[in-house]
Amino acid sequence: MLEDRIRLFRKIEKLRKRPLVCYVTSPRVGAGGQISGDAVPEVLSQLQTLPVDTKTLDLLLVSNGGDVTAAGRIVSLIRERVENFAVLIPQAAFSAATLIALGADEIIMHCNGNLGPTDPQIITPQKKTADGSQHLQLQFGAEDLAAFLKFAKKDVGLTDQSHLLEVFKAFCQEVGAVPIGVAARSSQLILTMGEKLLELHMKDKQQAHAISQQLGTSFFHHGYALSRSEARKIGLPVAKSSPPIEELMWSIWLDFEKELDFRDPFNPIHVLKNNPSTAALFGPVQHIQIPAGIPPQLLPQVVAQALALSTVAVPPVPYKITHALMESTRHASRCISEGNIFGARMPDLQVKINILQDMVKWVALPVSGRRGTPTPPAGPVMPVAPTVPPAPIVPGTPAAPATPITPTAPTAPVAPAAPVAAAAPVAPAAPATPVKPLQPPQIKPSVPHKEPLKPRGKSGSLPAARKGKKETRPIARRRR
Repeated sequence: MLEDRIRLFRKIEKLRKRPLVCYVTSPRVGAGGQISGDAVPEVLSQLQTLPVDTKTLDLLLVSNGGDVTAAGRIVSLIRERVENFAVLIPQAAFSAATLIALGADEIIMHCNGNLGPTDPQIITPQKKTADGSQHLQLQFGAEDLAAFLKFAKKDVGLTDQSHLLEVFKAFCQEVGAVPIGVAARSSQLILTMGEKLLELHMKDKQQAHAISQQLGTSFFHHGYALSRSEARKIGLPVAKSSPPIEELMWSIWLDFEKELDFRDPFNPIHVLKNNPSTAALFGPVQHIQIPAGIPPQLLPQVVAQALALSTVAVPPVPYKITHALMESTRHASRCISEGNIFGARMPDLQVKINILQDMVKWVALPVSGRRGTPTPPAGPVMPVAPTVPPAPIVPGTPAAPATPITPTAPTAPVAPAAPVAAAAPVAPAAPATPVKPLQPPQIKPSVPHKEPLKPRGKSGSLPAARKGKKETRPIARRRR
């Protein structure tokens, strides 16, 4: 449990006199996790919780690999925050996790811990087999192509360039020309990145180049496990064994393994079988009898109905999987996925399973008795590509074998309800007193001038008008 692990974290921090951060991706079969870019915000949250004057840091790492660019960024962020950091490996740190270890000033490995080759692996899209019954995924690296051509030259004995060209064409048709180019570029990226990470703490550049080349090209399988002694032999800065530290490291790993069921493969059939609501999926098979004498033209329809009745559908069962964890005494979070498992038993007694994943996100966990700065919020929710829901299955109950259907007895007529008594009439309300409308104000029109204004005389005064007579002016006649 998290509380038990935090006590172990504090013991290591007391012995090492530096903060500790744990990053674990799940190796569980069917529900594994890997190093990816969604862990970068969680690394930033862990670094933000460190005291300002922190100069050293320990990273306990367990992972089967993942995105090499995300691994390089994690190392870069840690190196920018502290001056010295070490990687603690209690179990396995393969592929991209080995790259993170290359960027550490010190590697502390348990005797059960392993590193691995860093040659990149390319996974091609799914392909169908010749009969179309299965889907295959091809995983290969640039070294596989080189080994294939070397095998054709030395072991097979092909020397003619036209024959080698045909061999190369066959390889391209199998995996595709574009993935081969991607594999070649990825191989160059890994060699360059490994060398740069080693040069962060190694003064001898030639040694850094030799180690990067050996990890990227010298091993014949991507899953090869380098032991602690082999890691020392190739020149990696592996520290001397420390039994107290190694014992605490192993106890932390065992606690992770127990809580998250790393040894128990995720099997959707087991999830459905252990849920009481899906007992009918694994119950006895009921037989359906088709009566004799059915006309031939109706027989296909009857058979189709019988098959539909023999299909057993059950309600979906929710599931929850933990893919990765990042914990310390200051902050803890984990990457989980949730969804539903749909199951149905078909007429041929095969159980079909569909998994509908709803979301994948990092969630923060409460840390009791944490020290230092407050716990930062959890990282952003990772978008999930929409999953096509499974085709609806018509549920049906198995028909009873050879049992005649008994007609249902008619039900007794229902007596009519008693009429509801009419309510007493309500007396009308007295009419309201009419309100006298407001009279609009009367505006008197202004009195117009009775006499038009006359032009002023020479003296400036108006000429006096004759009393009782109007002044007329001659009208000029219009000439035609």
